[in-house]
Amino acid sequence: MSRFTTTVECNPGAAAHAVALPPLPAVARDGRESVQSLSRDIRKLFRQMGPQAFDGSRHRGGGFGRSYAGANLQRRDPWLAGNLSGDAALAQGADLLVSRSRDLMRNEPTASAARARIVENTIGEEGIICESAIAFDGESIAENRLIDDAARRWCEEEADAEGELSWYEMQQVAMGEVPEAGETILYKCASTDRNRLLPLCYQLLEGEQLDRSRNHLGDDGQNVIKQGIEFDKQGRKVAYWIFTDHPHDLVPMRTWVSKRVDASRIIHYYRKSRPSLHRGVPWLAPVLRLMRNFNGYFDSEMDAAHAASHFAVAVMRANGGGSGLGFGDDEDGEECLTDASVDNLQNLYGSIIADLQAGDDIKQVQATRPNPQAEPWIQLILNSMANGMGMTYLGLTGDVRKASYSSARFAQVVDKRFYRPLQRSFGRGVALKVRREVVKQLAVYERVDGLRAQQVAANPYVWLRTRMRGPGWEEIDKIKEITGTVEKIRAGLGTFQDECAAGGGGWRANIDAMAEVLEYAEEKLGPYGVKLTWMYPTDQAAVAEIVKQGDAANAAEETD
Repeated sequence: MSRFTTTVECNPGAAAHAVALPPLPAVARDGRESVQSLSRDIRKLFRQMGPQAFDGSRHRGGGFGRSYAGANLQRRDPWLAGNLSGDAALAQGADLLVSRSRDLMRNEPTASAARARIVENTIGEEGIICESAIAFDGESIAENRLIDDAARRWCEEEADAEGELSWYEMQQVAMGEVPEAGETILYKCASTDRNRLLPLCYQLLEGEQLDRSRNHLGDDGQNVIKQGIEFDKQGRKVAYWIFTDHPHDLVPMRTWVSKRVDASRIIHYYRKSRPSLHRGVPWLAPVLRLMRNFNGYFDSEMDAAHAASHFAVAVMRANGGGSGLGFGDDEDGEECLTDASVDNLQNLYGSIIADLQAGDDIKQVQATRPNPQAEPWIQLILNSMANGMGMTYLGLTGDVRKASYSSARFAQVVDKRFYRPLQRSFGRGVALKVRREVVKQLAVYERVDGLRAQQVAANPYVWLRTRMRGPGWEEIDKIKEITGTVEKIRAGLGTFQDECAAGGGGWRANIDAMAEVLEYAEEKLGPYGVKLTWMYPTDQAAVAEIVKQGDAANAAEETD
């Protein structure tokens, strides 16, 4: 291939010079030779043009003025990165990425702990709770309670198509799949059992059952298909191509042909990090290699400590006779394991040395394991892992040995900023969709008095209105934080409803519980003139006065 010449303007005020570029390399079969040859030619071109052609300090106009340091090509580090769409980048190694992530979740304690923390803080014990918020002129409390009671029965008894889990437990499993495999799938089914409240149920599917090999360009008038998801002309998801069986199950698949399922029957949840990404990426992707290397490093430290614990003393032979570690000499003078030395080796493992000879010297072995310098290094690695997953070090490890109240409070605030959007995302993407489908079927099958399908269809905004709340967080210092919450509500900076939801409770349920206690106390204690009231004085002067009165009463009792 012949060379070609290009003119490069190095400086607007200087004369241009011509640089002859080397010929483009031929494309090799595997592509590696082509990339390596191109990299060499680029470096050769840079040497011919000289550093002044890329000196940003000498350029104020066009030309090759310096842009971003991260875009520079260096001889020592020819960083050639492909610019791929979200789907293209994932498709190149999705199966291997997911399998490695699942392997770490099974075998690496830090990865397993990260998954548990994410599920615990996003879903909690009771899942994302959805409560009806129907309102006409005012909030319709009676209708809301009837719908909530019927929906609660479905959640506890009928949600799972396989009949094993409640809806809250299904949420935990579904959320656990997201950091591990990047995505979770719920398949809407209909049960034929006539004794059920509703025929509606859902089956949990793993992302591997969504056929990644199913791709279509859509150039023949049909819809575009990317990694098993079918899109219409406007880019909306209209169908999913699902394998009937798990492709990696213990029982072989009955067929490798995926089945088209309408999108209305699929809930596909994943964290969308790019506009061009339509499948989920495991959250461990940025730290997969770091976690694996850390696991190997930790195992090496354990092996070294285990080996060092076996050595108590070493025997220094005056006239040869073996290494003292259980080996002797064979006829050729080479070290070998002998019958006599086996006994020494066993004694050595038992930390007992016997059968010393004249002139032998005993030296105590100082074990260097566990490595006293390992902890800061391990903390640095764990902190990098936490950052890679969007968590804090304290939130990932639970290590509070060196944490103060301020640092623990700050870590909790940072983790809340991570988990609250995640709760809302999962709530809108999964829990709210299921809740609305439940309410629609309650209306269709007339399971709630006053709720009819015609009403819901005519005004869905009113009848499907829902309030969501996720799990809350325990207070680090209950007195300080509860006092701050009360003052926040009094100052108008928050509402009772919001603060109850932030703590993981429902405001109506809290008031009902307080009313029930007060009513019971009035019934049992009223005849004796005892009243049960709630009062928490936040005024410091009032608190000081109460303490003063208590001290005076105690002093009087002591005097008596």
